[in-house]
Amino acid sequence: MRKILISEIKPIALASGCTLGVLILMFCVFAILLASSVKAAGIQSAGSSGGMRNDFSTSDSIYLRIDAGTCLPIQSAKLYIVENKDVWADGDELTDIRSEGAQEITLGTSQKLIKIWNSPQSGEYDLILDCYKDYGSYDVGDPIDGDKNIGFNVTLVAGAAIASIGEKIIADHSWQYDSEAIDLVNEMLQINLSAKGENIKLTNITVQASGTGNDAEIDKIEIYVDKNNNGEVDTDEEMIGDSQPAYLVDNGETNIPLDYLLTKDTSENILVAYTMKQTTTSGEFSLRVNSIYGTGENSGEQVQFKFDLPEGKFLDSKTKTVLPEKTCLGTLSLQLEPNPADKGSAVIAKITGLSGCQNKAVVLMTSPCGSSTKEEAASCTLEGGSCEMNFTALTSKAYNACIDKDGDGDMGDLGEYASQDLEVVESKIEEKAENETEKANISEELNISIEGEITPITGGVISEFGKKLSGTGSFFILLEVTLLLILFVLVMIMFRLKNLKVE
Repeated sequence: MRKILISEIKPIALASGCTLGVLILMFCVFAILLASSVKAAGIQSAGSSGGMRNDFSTSDSIYLRIDAGTCLPIQSAKLYIVENKDVWADGDELTDIRSEGAQEITLGTSQKLIKIWNSPQSGEYDLILDCYKDYGSYDVGDPIDGDKNIGFNVTLVAGAAIASIGEKIIADHSWQYDSEAIDLVNEMLQINLSAKGENIKLTNITVQASGTGNDAEIDKIEIYVDKNNNGEVDTDEEMIGDSQPAYLVDNGETNIPLDYLLTKDTSENILVAYTMKQTTTSGEFSLRVNSIYGTGENSGEQVQFKFDLPEGKFLDSKTKTVLPEKTCLGTLSLQLEPNPADKGSAVIAKITGLSGCQNKAVVLMTSPCGSSTKEEAASCTLEGGSCEMNFTALTSKAYNACIDKDGDGDMGDLGEYASQDLEVVESKIEEKAENETEKANISEELNISIEGEITPITGGVISEFGKKLSGTGSFFILLEVTLLLILFVLVMIMFRLKNLKVE
């Protein structure tokens, strides 16, 4: 056996060490390449146009720009907006400062721009894209905007607010106390509000009264959120402020506290409504909004709403006219007599069921009371809660009695209308005339001559005679014809006897 000398072992060991070193170096290079293939490209805070941007205000929206190939071959990752750290180490915890938490991002082979924060809070922040989505911890190699520096900063600025007349214009209108349908809440003005830059908490609104009516007699002013934007106070709508009494003096000014959060970059409508009293006297009422204030949710600064109106215009309501309390009460009742009625005969329409309606007019129409087409048949004036009117029966149809009890210009309110169907039949006079004509025709067909010769009755005559009888269907006609036949027989017998006597 050949002995291996020490001098021979050393070169072999050295060669083996070099080979191992090369392998380790190659593995390190491969690991670096693999890591770079995952990390690739990068992320950057940006503006809405996609350009890189690091400085924002609380009134801005923040976007994320993702370079093509970021995190490939991974398909999706989680984005964290975190408070800035100078140095991020492997395993550091990731806590997203947004209320909704970390955001799932779909990756791709092209550059992307994604909105990531709509209402930013002031501060200094970093962006980290967790490619491995490993339960909210940072891994060396995760794309980061803010490693050893600030990713982006947000500066606090107060928001802005705008007020304008709402789309639902509440026009000039009237109101009166109605004991049959009590409705004291009366809409005056719809206002559209919008917040910019931050959420704004409404704090107060100042309202100035005007008009010939005594504003001190108004019970309350109420402010509602008009959720369905219909310009009406619905039962489920939220009241966000009220003042009672409405005004201390006539044509006075009232400051009403408000409690409502207006969301940034949205607009909402509110309603200013009067709550009336039964004793509010007649007159005209209107109002003007002098100011609306709020507080910025982030900035804490007071925000005055700017009025977005044509030059020289204000947040003015239209005019509400208060009428005297309604005294015409009850439910209108209609009775047609006779019913059924002969065609062409007179029909009486009797109106009852009302009180306190002296000298008010009741109209009888063949069209509905609320119809734009007024087909009037007759009318009468109430005395002691009732009246009568006549019209001619022509055809069977429905008749509608209508009255404007509350003087609001329509006849469709509670107790203001009634309806009854009229049946019209052929008159007995016309039937009798037809019968007489029929009898004359039958006599003519028989061709009877009492004074002279008697024309022989042929089979055709008898046939036609039978047809007339079956066609008339009248007992009286049949009876009269029978009598005529008997008379005819008697006359023939008389002539026979006369001829026998002559012979």
